[in-house]
Amino acid sequence: MKTFAAIVLTTLAVIGIVLLVDKVEIPKTEDTIPAATGHVNDYAEIIGPEAEAALEADLKNFQPEIAVLTVKDMGGLSIDEYSIKVAEAWKVGDADKDDGIILIVSTGDRKVRIEVGYGSEAKINDSKAGRILDESVVPNFKNSDWERGILEGVAAIKGALK
Repeated sequence: MKTFAAIVLTTLAVIGIVLLVDKVEIPKTEDTIPAATGHVNDYAEIIGPEAEAALEADLKNFQPEIAVLTVKDMGGLSIDEYSIKVAEAWKVGDADKDDGIILIVSTGDRKVRIEVGYGSEAKINDSKAGRILDESVVPNFKNSDWERGILEGVAAIKGALK
């Protein structure tokens, strides 16, 4: 009888754990990647409408393709994981050359990254991307001037590509 009671209690415990785990919401990474609606995707709403329109027009015909993404958070992912997922989802740049570049800003996580396709790494390697962030982007962000940091960052990226 004790064995039967132990089996019943164990079975109920396992069922309870399964039901509990089923209720736990596990973040899905594909849900954290917003759709690309253009070259400038300001989901964090930190770029003014005039600056956003001007930047969109500026980037529309620039080659290699540059995109900007601002988000409030990255859904628990690291900036490295997030930027790779964005690059894979958006496919910025020429597919054959893999030369697209994405400037990613997460305001809530206080993270920024320049994701560079292999085809553009000769002109913007990790070291150069870091310098652009350190010299053009981050100083403005520290002064809470998100828009200026993005505009100067994009200008520096374009300058490095010429």
